[in-house]
Amino acid sequence: MRRSWLIAILGALLATAPAAGSLSKPLIIGTEPNFPPLSYLEGNRITGFEIDLIRELAKGMGTTVRLQAVSFTDQPKLLAAGKLDAAISSWTFTPERRKTLLFSAGYFDAGQAIIVTTASKIRTRHELKDRIVGVQQATTGEDAAEQHLAFRELKRYPDITVAFGELAGGRLAAVVVDLPVALNEVKQRQGLKIIGGTLTSERYGIVAAPRQKALIARFDEQLAKIKADGRYSKLYGKWFSR
Repeated sequence: MRRSWLIAILGALLATAPAAGSLSKPLIIGTEPNFPPLSYLEGNRITGFEIDLIRELAKGMGTTVRLQAVSFTDQPKLLAAGKLDAAISSWTFTPERRKTLLFSAGYFDAGQAIIVTTASKIRTRHELKDRIVGVQQATTGEDAAEQHLAFRELKRYPDITVAFGELAGGRLAAVVVDLPVALNEVKQRQGLKIIGGTLTSERYGIVAAPRQKALIARFDEQLAKIKADGRYSKLYGKWFSR
């Protein structure tokens, strides 16, 4: 009688135990939802390519995600403090960032583009020499503008959507921003266009604190799987099909 009772208990425990290799709790993921179509707000819901991607990766790891809307500049501090497990926010690989952040394998190829208004007579980056250019602060867009452009003034904004508003209002001559964001903005907002090619060639990765080597390895494993079986291509087509 006692043995059958123990067998029943063990059977119940095994039935409810997580699958081998799965995680026991949701991943807390930081994102700045101001970069459509990568991560943005649709009503009160965060959506976008990066959001679908991180959910697909978590699903393969046997868990889910809890999204936290966090500014780009605050994400490293929260990762270091253990308030976030990881962040997905168009983080470009740079040597400086690798000193304090652990990166996954690249999940997106991008670069920095220049946006101007359709009414602008500016045709090339060289014509920005005496103009005011806008960027989001602490991003590779800021770095690219400083390294590749001559300008009268570089205005740095905490939120790229503010820079787009300043451009549309005529207070900026151009905005430098990640190519997928630039393409989406031109598509969604009338009166804007992209000039020239990209200023840089960049790749995005998921970031975490250096202690999260095992988690990053799991992301890399799942990313390789969805690229191999076609799920990545399906997600990409959903958000970037022309």
